[in-house]
Amino acid sequence: METTTKTTKYHVLQVALTDAEVAKINAEGHNAVARHARKIDIDLDILPLSEIRIEDYDHVADITTTGLNAVVNIGNSDDRFELDCVEVIIDNDDQGFASISKGDIVINSETGRAYRDTGYGWDKLEVSPEALQGILYKTEGRVQLTKEAA
Repeated sequence: METTTKTTKYHVLQVALTDAEVAKINAEGHNAVARHARKIDIDLDILPLSEIRIEDYDHVADITTTGLNAVVNIGNSDDRFELDCVEVIIDNDDQGFASISKGDIVINSETGRAYRDTGYGWDKLEVSPEALQGILYKTEGRVQLTKEAA
């Protein structure tokens, strides 16, 4: 587990559904949106962790702090949107940056190491920098979401 006294920027990735995807799931059921169904099935251990697809996730926020557990503490605080250490990337009242929970992915911006929140710890993921192309990119010093919601 990553914990230091030095602060590092961590990229937070979540499956941030669009309003259209939510409407489709509500109308057609759990499997109507593949990326949502896959995340839920992995979270429930119906599918193995090897089925995770980084492209299913959206870059929703950056949190600058001392480690993974601090990312969770900050990401779950009621005032997370007002904290200077939090930069919200997706700002959508309905489907934007939600609290950190099981299945979310956190990436250390300095090492490129990716971790999946298990709800009680972290799974280290093997994610190549190439796989993050189109999910994370730099524009005027700010990391932005670049892919269309699938």
